Amino acid sequence: MHARIARYGLSRLNEMIPGLRTDPPDGGWPTVLLPDVDTQLRYNGQFGGTGASIIAGGSYRSHPIGHLAIPVWDRSEIDAAFAHELVHAILSPRRVPTWIQEGIACEVETRLGSRSHPFRDIRTLNDSLRYWRSHEASEFWNGRAFGHPDSATHTYLLAQIIAGRWTRDAPGHGAVVLA
Repeated sequence: MHARIARYGLSRLNEMIPGLRTDPPDGGWPTVLLPDVDTQLRYNGQFGGTGASIIAGGSYRSHPIGHLAIPVWDRSEIDAAFAHELVHAILSPRRVPTWIQEGIACEVETRLGSRSHPFRDIRTLNDSLRYWRSHEASEFWNGRAFGHPDSATHTYLLAQIIAGRWTRDAPGHGAVVLA
């Protein structure tokens, strides 16, 4: 079942960015299924993370080998978690900046129906606009704002808005190629 979900997530990524090579390494990406988010945070801490990151549905670890770590406490969200983390598995080795990776990953979730469109919740959108008007944008561009509890919601939303505009509204719908 998980292999089918992963293939579906990869096909949706190819729809968003035509020409992107999404071939997995030989044997695929190893995946560690964890019982809950707390266990996942402890697992991530074993690889040098602080465990303080905001994680809602999975993570891609590039060390010691590239692999996915997915909590399965909410089975209805597992396809979105796989799709989101596969974006990182594909784009991370290409050294694509975090804000692009997260934006595309969130947009894939939206297109799978697991995340609402960023303009659907006006209150959250207005909160994020206020946040970014009073904070340094450098934290967004260098990726540090994704891991901080005070900025994560606003950072993911901004990344998703940028990626959504980029992948939906580009001339020819998909003029962006990251192969």
